[in-house]
Amino acid sequence: MGLVWIGLLMACVTVTLTDAECHCNTTSACAVFPSTPCSQVGSPDECQEGWYGSYCQKQNIALGRTCNQSSSLNYNATNYGAGLAVDGRATTDARSTPLTCAHTQEETDPTWTVNLNTSRPEKIQHIRLYLRDDCEYIHI
Repeated sequence: MGLVWIGLLMACVTVTLTDAECHCNTTSACAVFPSTPCSQVGSPDECQEGWYGSYCQKQNIALGRTCNQSSSLNYNATNYGAGLAVDGRATTDARSTPLTCAHTQEETDPTWTVNLNTSRPEKIQHIRLYLRDDCEYIHI
């Protein structure tokens, strides 16, 4: 009995910086940083692309990085290729529009890799993988 990984949606590798540098997306938010959070609960995201958290001090270093996978569903890399997993969208709906799901063919040992290209791996604090909500794995 093997395990087949059906879909990886998005990779998020978090780096938390100890230096307080403003990554808010507006000059008005940076003007009051760090005494006031850039993003607050219930308000739209106020962080620059690739940054998140209330003070925008967490970075998704996987965003837009080179990645690959062992195959693509229906041999369609445009709709299901590895790069969709590092597009910054953290949806778990494989049918969302735009398509944002990296998806392999049904196979025994599927793989997906990303090159984080960082000289400071000790700064990586979290690795988060978002799997599709309707089928995280299948037993064969």
